[in-house]
Amino acid sequence: MNAKSPSLDGWGFFKATTTKVDNHITATGTAAGDKPAVPVVSKSKGDSGMNDEILELIVKSRNYEKMTHFGSHPMPGEYVITGPQAGGFKGWNNYVGYVVQVRKKAGAFGSDMVLLRHPDGTLSRHENQSFHLLDDFWLEKLKSCFKEGVTPKLYEDYTQPYTLGNGEYPETGAIIEPNDNHPVPDNSPLMRITTVRADGAKVIEVC
Repeated sequence: MNAKSPSLDGWGFFKATTTKVDNHITATGTAAGDKPAVPVVSKSKGDSGMNDEILELIVKSRNYEKMTHFGSHPMPGEYVITGPQAGGFKGWNNYVGYVVQVRKKAGAFGSDMVLLRHPDGTLSRHENQSFHLLDDFWLEKLKSCFKEGVTPKLYEDYTQPYTLGNGEYPETGAIIEPNDNHPVPDNSPLMRITTVRADGAKVIEVC
């Protein structure tokens, strides 16, 4: 799913793009004081709602002192919370995960493309996206929400290529240096404002 509807990223300038993936290889401010009570994590399919409660608390724990800025990226194997995403709410599962692969400068506006593995085992790519590293308390809670065996060391196989879409744009490894092996990014602006002057001239501003 390519998100096209406008939304603000962590900086409030351009939309962040997220594309969902369906299998193992193919990618198609924290408050001070006591931590809140957290429900017990369940690995049972029937208790996914309970895990959603925990994931919601994790996402809302974003620590803006641990946010990545444009031109930087989290490292493969690190667990993160994403910033706001385009296209509306997709479920708390889609806002957290660990970094599988970073494709430098392959995303929209020259951003890095980051492949994230989510707690339910799915993989998605994120472009022009801000990320937040987790505080230790929430990091352990997030790890416990993942399906059994889904960890950076046990689940990922860097001898095999990760691809985008229908097996396209394969890349092998954890960090991919800039190259031309990626989709044409969507660099459309968030908003265009047209102003008509008194003399009839039109001025188009992009913001």
